[in-house]
Amino acid sequence: KIAEELVKKMQPQDLELINEYGATALSLAAISGATKLAKAIVEKNPKLVSMENDHDDGQLPVIVAALYGQKRMVRYLYKVTSKDELQGERGATLLNCLITAEIFGKTVRKETYNIM
Repeated sequence: KIAEELVKKMQPQDLELINEYGATALSLAAISGATKLAKAIVEKNPKLVSMENDHDDGQLPVIVAALYGQKRMVRYLYKVTSKDELQGERGATLLNCLITAEIFGKTVRKETYNIM
């Protein structure tokens, strides 16, 4: 709740700052599964969904969420991430992460086929 209030007070470009490990606020929210916080961050600065994360080998937040097995977060971030961002290697990486984390099912599987 406190983090959500802080996001409201920040400028959009402030959310693009990275910590000493190369992670943005959205990447950290993706790792922890804080979907409500991620929504507040994306509403404030939508381009963060396309910003690579140096912390996890330069991956997009949706891929980071999949790497950490955050199913609800993956579903949310997938919906707000441009499908153009998930073409080619990134799409294959996301699919691999989804399978490895056993994040599949009726909704995710149907959406996942559209990324290739």
